[in-house]
Amino acid sequence: MYETFYDVIKRYPILDLIWNTSLVRIDLFRDEFPDVEVYAKTEMFNPGGSIKDRS
Repeated sequence: MYETFYDVIKRYPILDLIWNTSLVRIDLFRDEFPDVEVYAKTEMFNPGGSIKDRS
């Protein structure tokens, strides 16, 4: 039986979290670079526990 990707996500809701890793704004450099916004991924909420770079 063929299932769409979205059908699989409905059956396994944890898969829906993979694309929603939250970001935290880093204000450490705000004074030196006021026009730059820096964000970090909060990998501790990644359901797979992976910390590899995926960019």
